Amino acid sequence: MGPSNVTMLDKGCRGVAVTGNDGLGNQAAGRPQLIGLLSKAQETLAGDLVPEQLDLASDLSGAAERYHARGQLEQAKLGYILAGALQEAILGNEDLDVALTQFNLAAVYETAGRLDLAEQLYGNALNIMESQLGLDHPDVVVGLQSLASCCVAQGNYAKAASLHHIMLEIWERTLGSDHPVIAARLERYAEILCLLDRKEDALKAQARSEKIRSRPKDRIQ
Repeated sequence: MGPSNVTMLDKGCRGVAVTGNDGLGNQAAGRPQLIGLLSKAQETLAGDLVPEQLDLASDLSGAAERYHARGQLEQAKLGYILAGALQEAILGNEDLDVALTQFNLAAVYETAGRLDLAEQLYGNALNIMESQLGLDHPDVVVGLQSLASCCVAQGNYAKAASLHHIMLEIWERTLGSDHPVIAARLERYAEILCLLDRKEDALKAQARSEKIRSRPKDRIQ
């Protein structure tokens, strides 16, 4: 995000004004209100920002979440872009709130089928979370799962398999090697390995999953 957000806002404003379409396949509803919101955001970003304006970013994110839930992807996209621009201008580009907003914006693009943009934003958010929280944090694992799913949707099975391998290492460190979560994730890992025609590795992962599931519960760490 950062300075590039102003450019994104410019493009979004022109797209709504001229075509009525946001590039996500949604017709723009309430175009004058959207144009006014974009203009106000540009003016705010061009001025002196203060921490109190983070409340506006929070409100924008909340509204964007509701729009996404209703399938109004244009409004959701604009809300997250505006929120992220404010957060990054005030907090810097390594703040966890910035990462969360990028993550949520990625989910909007993923819903819209813009998987290339979704993958980029998921990756950006993950880099921040890993830096601030450490690789073994649960939020980082959630981010890895989302990025892996996005890669599968694009047919990038090699990257998805690599991400699942990283997740398995994290879960083993944090949950223990015999935890039921490991068994479930090994099954998913095996499915992706099959897509890569790595049948021998897939069979090993599946066998290990079955071995974990067959153990008595009182022996599971």
